[in-house]
Amino acid sequence: LGWLLAIALFGAIVCPAQATPAWVVLVRHAEKVESPGSDPELSAAGELRALALRDALKDFELDAVLTTPFRRTRATAAPLAESRKLSPVAVPVDRDHVAAVVARILSLPEGSAALVVGHSNTLASIVRGLGGPDMADLHECEYDSLYLLTLSKRPQLVRARYGAASPVCR
Repeated sequence: LGWLLAIALFGAIVCPAQATPAWVVLVRHAEKVESPGSDPELSAAGELRALALRDALKDFELDAVLTTPFRRTRATAAPLAESRKLSPVAVPVDRDHVAAVVARILSLPEGSAALVVGHSNTLASIVRGLGGPDMADLHECEYDSLYLLTLSKRPQLVRARYGAASPVCR
């Protein structure tokens, strides 16, 4: 019994119980069509990137998908959400947008994982709101970055790339 207690205590120290979701994957929406309107659709390159996102996360368990109401974020998430039979939640874009995204993520069941498809100027604030490190907003021509944030006592942020390389930003 003593060694079982020691193993249980060691497990509690090494693997503390989670009270929050385990992971958040964050990406910017894919490439959009240049148009005068405020809600453009994805370009052909953007549609390919949305498929690349689905493929890049094919083995990653996801429990929730959060987007904004804009077509470009919903279309970026669509192939992945459809393949997982998940219904994306469009979080309104207003002055409380970041707080609303953070609250939705933190309300997920413990140990779950979420995908957030946002914008170049919202992802860094969402990462900070979840306790992650400071990071700069994405450059306007940056589309290939994928961030994986672990939600734990000491959140960790990993940056990867997916799909075609973004052009060099000037």
